Parts: sequence; C-alpha cells; structure tokens
Amino acid sequence: MVQEKNQRLLSPVSIKDQEWPEPTTPVVSICCITYNQEEFIRECLESLVVQRTTFPVEILVHDDASTDNTANIIREFEKRYPDVVKPIIQEVNQFSQGKRVNLVYNFPRAVGAYIALCEGDDYWIDQEKLELQVAALEKNQTCDLCFHPALVRNHLADSELRVICRHAEGEKIISIEDVIAGGGGFCPTASLLFRTKVVADIPDWVFYAPVGDFYMQVMGSMRGGALYLDREMSVYRTGLATSWTKNKNKY
Repeated sequence: MVQEKNQRLLSPVSIKDQEWPEPTTPVVSICCITYNQEEFIRECLESLVVQRTTFPVEILVHDDASTDNTANIIREFEKRYPDVVKPIIQEVNQFSQGKRVNLVYNFPRAVGAYIALCEGDDYWIDQEKLELQVAALEKNQTCDLCFHPALVRNHLADSELRVICRHAEGEKIISIEDVIAGGGGFCPTASLLFRTKVVADIPDWVFYAPVGDFYMQVMGSMRGGALYLDREMSVYRTGLATSWTKNKNKY
C-alpha cells in the first residue's frame, strides 16, 4: 500500500486491496439493492470491489429476502472483504410491505460524503468510475449529482451493446429543467453519484412517489444542475423478470 495522506492515497488502488487505519470514514457509500439475482450479483459486486480509488469506499448491500442463492453470494463477498461489504439480509421481503429499501435501509446508514448506486443486476465497466466522478464533483462544488451514459445489455438476446443517455460531447452541466423534461430515464441508475446531503432530509412524499429515482435525480439537480461526464462506465441489463429497474417503486 502506498502512504495515505488526508484519507487519500498517492495513487489509485483497487478497493479490495486497500488497507486503512481505524477509524477511517469512507468517502463513497455504494448502495446496492438486490432480489433473486443469483445469476448476476457476483458480476455486479466484482465490478464494485475492483474500482480503483485514492479514497476509502463502503459497499452497502440490501438483499430483500431472496429465495435463491443471492444472499449466500453476498455473504461470500462480506467474508472476503469484511471492511468494505456491509450487507443487510432480510428474512421478510420489505418491498412487498411498501418500503423503498434504499431510502429506508441503505441511505440512512451511508456515512460517505457521496452515494453511488448500482442495482444487483447491473454492473460497472470502468475501474476509474468513482475516482472520476468524485473528482468532477469536487471540482464543481455547485453541483450535487454526477452521471454518465451507459450501455444496454439485453439478457434475452446476444445483441451488440448500445449506448443510452448520451446527452452531450464532453463534460457538461445539465439544467434541472432538462433533467425534469427527460423523465426518469434521463440518468441511468447505475451511473448516479451524488452528495449524501441530498438525501439527508428526504421529504415524506418521496417515499410514495410513483417513480423513485426520477425524484432523486431532480433533488440532486436542484442546487446547480446535473454534472454529465461523456464516458460509458456502467451496463444496464434488460429482459430480466427480477430487474429492480423495471419497477421504480422498488427504489
């Protein structure tokens, strides 16, 4: 390990290989929600722990009482990376009780200055993703949310990946008006990184909003717009019966 300075390493290192003195506060809290995704959760979590950063990261996983092998795979990652992977394994499904699991279980325990999202059937494809997004928001202090385009992978067809949500060439601050006009699909969920303060005082109505992550995008863009990075760094799967992104109420 290189010498850390002010909770930052001199050069990026994979999250899974980092060592930090106690106590150390993560800079980013990755929030991952999953349910019956044994076929995909390993690829998802592997894509998170190989992120190369100069700062500490925690991975908050919420399994909503999966009936397949998803929970065991999560426990495997917890055992391998106990200082990083911090799961909640439910015995009773919480979504069926009307609870938004990120809002109720993940966001309140996030201690990082930033929150990143990745659902259990999606994954990241750029090991510099977190480092780039955090650096971008630290440079643009008036923005609270950062996102990027993504690739779409159809689980049912062996087709070429296509790009979604490419809104500009290069880095650009996109107005809240454009975010609202774009609807809930304007920002890929697995591309989102925002300051934790955005969800520090979530209005009660958000818990009942019909499209959960759309309102998160809007709330994150209220102060200074949404910071767009023109680089595909995540994959969104389609054609899945258990996909969280097929039902935004689960957010």
